[in-house]
Amino acid sequence: MKRRFPKSSRRVQADLCTRCDGQFMGVTMRRLSILIAASLFCFSPVSQAVLAPPALAQGRFIEREVVRYSVRPGDTMSSIARSAGIPLSELQFLNRGVDPRFLRVGQTIYLPADAPVAQLSLTLDQSRGRIDDDVALRGSGFEPGSRVQIMAGDSPYRLQVIGNARADRRGGVNIAVGLPNWARPGQQIFFGLQSRNSRARAVADAYQVIGRPSRPERPLFSVSGTLTRQGVECPTMRGDDGRTYSLAGDIRGFYPGDRVTVDGVIAEMSICQQGTTIDVRRVTPSQ
Repeated sequence: MKRRFPKSSRRVQADLCTRCDGQFMGVTMRRLSILIAASLFCFSPVSQAVLAPPALAQGRFIEREVVRYSVRPGDTMSSIARSAGIPLSELQFLNRGVDPRFLRVGQTIYLPADAPVAQLSLTLDQSRGRIDDDVALRGSGFEPGSRVQIMAGDSPYRLQVIGNARADRRGGVNIAVGLPNWARPGQQIFFGLQSRNSRARAVADAYQVIGRPSRPERPLFSVSGTLTRQGVECPTMRGDDGRTYSLAGDIRGFYPGDRVTVDGVIAEMSICQQGTTIDVRRVTPSQ
């Protein structure tokens, strides 16, 4: 015969019911010890092991559109994130499983669809040429009408500014430049285009320097004068001979108003717009 409890006892029994993980369990006084053990199990911190990362919990990446991006020469995870205008942590989250220490050219990663770096490109008309040949650069994806820095170096990770250009109305840059004066046959040269704020950069594949010069070396030219502010694309100098010269090359450390002596060669082609252009080899203070 089943034992029945009075109504008051059943109310006590109902008060001792508990909920654990969405399921109700009725307990009796005789199973109180079992209830205590089960409660300890239900409220254990197991859920902490499956907590989503804060960025995912806030929904920052769940519905964001992404595009495929092919790693280019000179790219690092930090430089890609900087160019894309996103935190490095966000880029790493979008590419979980990619080891940033072993990025390789041509590897595919993901970027937000609105990232400006995803639209940039730079190609060369030719992949090799003689030391005195001009190199045709063709870039795209830059802000229309913006000023762009032309860069060159012996590695995609070591580029220096060698000139300036301006993007056309469609964001394209088409220009021919000479090789740096330190280039030698057998060497690889890397060219790049970079926005003025250094946030967007495109680097082309290597350009191979071959053979000897196809025409005689241009004679060195030396002129003294005063640096001016007239330059649009390149620094300018008013020579002591009364002529205006544009200076294509590195003149860091000198400013408008300084008296200098410039050694170089007269450029046959130039992106500069004022006077005669000198491919600068050396700049020294002048009295």
